[in-house]
Amino acid sequence: MCLIENGNSYPSLDTFVRIAEILEIDINKFFSINSSENDNIRTSIIDMVKGLDRKKLPLLKDIIVAVDCH
Repeated sequence: MCLIENGNSYPSLDTFVRIAEILEIDINKFFSINSSENDNIRTSIIDMVKGLDRKKLPLLKDIIVAVDCH
């Protein structure tokens, strides 16, 4: 069974730490915990949305909903 891969289970924090160590990455990067980087991404996305043709906005909404489904 692929519990983690299917989203039916989540690894422990210890497991995340071990994975980050093996991959030799900062645990904060692993979790994308960088508020200034996230703020920059949000600002960039907002700027792109502001420049979209109104006809494309419904498609963008559908894409966001599809990506954000839990």
